[in-house]
Amino acid sequence: MLAVRILNGSFAGKAYLLKTGRNRIGRSESTDFQIAENGISKEHLEITLLQDRAVFADLKSSNGTFLNGVKVNGGTLQVGDRIGLANILLEVIPAEQRVPVPASSRPEGAPRGMTVVRPQVPNPSQRAPAPVVPPAIPSHLQVYQAAPPVAWQQSAAVEVHEQGAEAPMAQALDARSTSQKFDDYVNQNLFPPLFQATEQFEFKMVVMAVLGVYVILITMLAIVPMKQITSDSIANESQRRAVTVGRALARGNEKALRNSDFSQFSTDFALHEDGVDDAYVLSKDGRILAPSERVGSAPKEAGFFHDRIQKANNKEVTGEVDGRVIAAIPIMGYDPELQQNIPRAYAVVIYNPGALAFDDGRVFSLFVQTLVLAIFVGGLVYFVLYRLIQYPFRRLNELLDQALRESRDQLQLEIQLPVLQDLMTNINSLLARALNVGSQNQMQTGAGAKHPEFVSLMALVGYPGMLLNSSGVILKCNPNFEALLGMTASQLENRAVDIIPDQAFQKSVRDLLDRAQTATGQVLANPLPIAGNNYMLSCQSMTTATGEVDCFIVTVRPAEAGEGSAA
Repeated sequence: MLAVRILNGSFAGKAYLLKTGRNRIGRSESTDFQIAENGISKEHLEITLLQDRAVFADLKSSNGTFLNGVKVNGGTLQVGDRIGLANILLEVIPAEQRVPVPASSRPEGAPRGMTVVRPQVPNPSQRAPAPVVPPAIPSHLQVYQAAPPVAWQQSAAVEVHEQGAEAPMAQALDARSTSQKFDDYVNQNLFPPLFQATEQFEFKMVVMAVLGVYVILITMLAIVPMKQITSDSIANESQRRAVTVGRALARGNEKALRNSDFSQFSTDFALHEDGVDDAYVLSKDGRILAPSERVGSAPKEAGFFHDRIQKANNKEVTGEVDGRVIAAIPIMGYDPELQQNIPRAYAVVIYNPGALAFDDGRVFSLFVQTLVLAIFVGGLVYFVLYRLIQYPFRRLNELLDQALRESRDQLQLEIQLPVLQDLMTNINSLLARALNVGSQNQMQTGAGAKHPEFVSLMALVGYPGMLLNSSGVILKCNPNFEALLGMTASQLENRAVDIIPDQAFQKSVRDLLDRAQTATGQVLANPLPIAGNNYMLSCQSMTTATGEVDCFIVTVRPAEAGEGSAA
């Protein structure tokens, strides 16, 4: 287990125990370890503690993250490493040093409720471990100076979070835990068949099948309300037609009723209307007055007549019996006793809505038309959706390929997808580990890992540049130098400068190396025309503590106005 300790600022001396998995550090209260200092982003850094190593990644902070003085986007952490967050410096320490101190022995001035760590007392019988010497840092890079600890911190070293201060973070963890439980339930119980299908069939076919099922379901669900709406429209139209025919029947027989000539009652024209099953004239006592062949008989809808028509008095009545629409329109006549018009008979029309309803063929035709339209729209959705799914993987593959070609240990992908960002963190960790292994292999072959600070410096130089040892062997070159010569790092590194194909370039480098052997510490330059453009080839020698030349740094930059001769 590891911990990180703050070395300077208002939180100097405070330490955080890293838990297995992700640990987010920043200014926000939602982070695992809050450092409320200016310059630190809300979510600045994430340290992931794995089983065999600890890796970290910068969370796109405003001021960046520095590892041992070098600005990086991520990498692997070891005990003794120092991490710079803006103007705050953290140190990676072993968690085994953290021991709780009883309240009675707590140093004076230490806050209550805190856990402190006392420095380990070396065992005289054991050999003291060799001191960890941090790697040298180039002078041009920013170095953080830790503030001296206060008196009680000198005796007890570090403090950690007060237990009560972690309550908001615990609530946030509980919320994340509930969400994670839901995701686990869905992934383990609902989606396994779909996940297995992606292993047995081509992925785009699975997406197409899911979208096809969606289209069919949507089509069927669209037909149900459409059929209901159509049925309601048919019922309303049937009622309107029944009332219209009933009113015409009442007007046609009104004159015969006033003359009390029942033989003139007629229902023939109503019976010939489309959808009309039956039509007759009914007396107030419920007996049929017309047509003539049914005079005196009771209608089949006698119950409707007694329940609805007689209670309606002189109003029009509509209703439904056995799936058919009935409309009863009063035929008004003058009553001398009452001296007013009153209903003296009713024109009754029975209309069958089946004349307007969809048959099965029309319903099936509507379903097919809707399905064809849904398939067309679904095809457009599939076209967009599948390419949207492909894009993160295609972009990640491009970035990974570029990083491998340029020997970079970090990828940056702006797509806001948490699962993809987790994958990016792991890929960055693997890249950093692979490059570290490559550096160790180069160390065994004498290929530049002897100068780690200068190798890091070459990655930061914006112009084409290379690092050479004292014998003129290329130890490291940056991607811009590879692009300038049109060669890869594997073709250039661990080779003498004679590998440079351009003879003028090669001779100019040799000249600078010879001159830099004696002019140590000075920046020498030669003009160098390349493809019709003027450049300056600069060289500076780096010496050991004894004054011997250790290595050379050579860069190529565009010549400024007035430059044209060697320095």
